[in-house]
Amino acid sequence: MDILVLVKYAPERAGPLAVDQDTRQVVETGVVYGLGPYDLMALEDALSLKDKHGGAVTAVTLGPAKDEEGLREAMAMGADRAIRVWHPELSSVDDPWLVAGVLAQACRSLRYDVVLGGVRSAGVSSGLVVTYLASILNIPVVNGVVSVEYKTNSNELLLQRNAGKGDRWVLECRLPAALGIEKSGSEPRYPTMYGRLAAAGATVSVWEIDPGAGEPPEPLTELIGLTKARPKPKKIFTPDSNLSAADRMKMILSGGVSKKKGPTGTASEGAAGARQLYDYLKQAGILKS
Repeated sequence: MDILVLVKYAPERAGPLAVDQDTRQVVETGVVYGLGPYDLMALEDALSLKDKHGGAVTAVTLGPAKDEEGLREAMAMGADRAIRVWHPELSSVDDPWLVAGVLAQACRSLRYDVVLGGVRSAGVSSGLVVTYLASILNIPVVNGVVSVEYKTNSNELLLQRNAGKGDRWVLECRLPAALGIEKSGSEPRYPTMYGRLAAAGATVSVWEIDPGAGEPPEPLTELIGLTKARPKPKKIFTPDSNLSAADRMKMILSGGVSKKKGPTGTASEGAAGARQLYDYLKQAGILKS
């Protein structure tokens, strides 16, 4: 089975990010890059299929030279081959339709039975690249996949798709196909030291593909700005205007409305305390007998 895995080398979301509003790019200083969690799950599913049924796993990314580190991370996990797709005229890869079109040109030059990708990348997180890619290649697509099995007798995939609230859709999908992975059947494997050393010295193929030579010729959307989320203000307590100035000041100094207190009482120890608790629960209607 020949498997292509689409990965994206993007800033880690755990740390603080600063954005240059003129270039609409993340400021590189102090930023840690890596593969996103959904990409790692897609890689794990691809490697699991390879372990069970043989074949080869090829990691593919669209990006500049620094993104080769993400491909080496994929090879350290077990990918057999890595391809970086790029063209000097591509100043950014923010439009999912353009990204899918360029990746589709690369996929047409490769043998594949299935294309796996994260349900969304750690970069723009549009969640559209896998769907657009399948549309351009004219192959079936299933998103939100949480389980992948290969049926050798019928050359089909048996899939489970997230239907929300814990429900699962069980699907059969013919090959070739594209899958957007939301959750892997197992935790992404940790690269071994040998795998890291081998990946560090491995060759990453670089394919220059003209974005205007095939479909689509130009992006359909443009990123015009990146902004931080507005902080959600807390509700400010305002004393009742009907109260006197002294009462309002007293309420403000006390921290607002006092919390309601439940009934309190003292309980005896031992058997007397147990009897007292029993009588109270029965009186409150909690105990019926």
